[in-house]
Amino acid sequence: MSINMSIINKPYKILIDYNDIIFKNKHALKHLNNRSALFVSKKLNISYSEGVKIDKITNKTVGHTVTFLNNSGIKTTLEEYNEFVYDHIDWGAFKSHIKNSDYDPLIDIHLLNEFQKTQKCILFTNSPRIWVDNTLELLSTSSYTLFDDMVICQDTEELKPNDHMYDQIQKKYPGEELLLIDNSFLSVTGRGRYWRAYLHKHDDTIFTSAQKLINDMGYEFSDDIALNNILYPDTDNLDLDLDIR
Repeated sequence: MSINMSIINKPYKILIDYNDIIFKNKHALKHLNNRSALFVSKKLNISYSEGVKIDKITNKTVGHTVTFLNNSGIKTTLEEYNEFVYDHIDWGAFKSHIKNSDYDPLIDIHLLNEFQKTQKCILFTNSPRIWVDNTLELLSTSSYTLFDDMVICQDTEELKPNDHMYDQIQKKYPGEELLLIDNSFLSVTGRGRYWRAYLHKHDDTIFTSAQKLINDMGYEFSDDIALNNILYPDTDNLDLDLDIR
């Protein structure tokens, strides 16, 4: 049995995290991690190498660098962190490092949007708008092309995995199944009855992660047939008005 997502009778939204899922360019993400580690080293007055180690651990244990620093008694804000990490990036320097494989997640997003017919995916990220907009521009696209909505955390309280933004999303889309694709264990656990979350792993694609969530809703979602319908449509049944001269 093959089910097209557009005829699933449970209303749903597909929400997707950004870094390492949609945007996966290694060079740009390494620069981002380096700036974050430098921020930690300055705030804690430790070496850069120590900052790297701590920053890696904090993302797994509390979800965000600012949350860790605040919990450690260091006064800082998400605004200060974002300004330090993102505001002085030479975006043009990233362009030469863009790989063909960086476009693969965008293809998955377009396919999922095609399946949904009347809606697009939703972005749900801790990254600031400046990072999302400029990195998507590097890939010759935009948030308006890919997403119906963007949920971007503006202060520390809103950061994933805190409940605040999850509750706000649930209020905005009442009664809908909220299907979350995220690569943080903290972000996908304990989300409540309306949330279905999938822990996106390194070798997963956005398409296969969404497929698993749809299957968990009680439907069989055949990617082979569905992909063929999009990539190779039955042109014999299309009503085409062609003016060939």
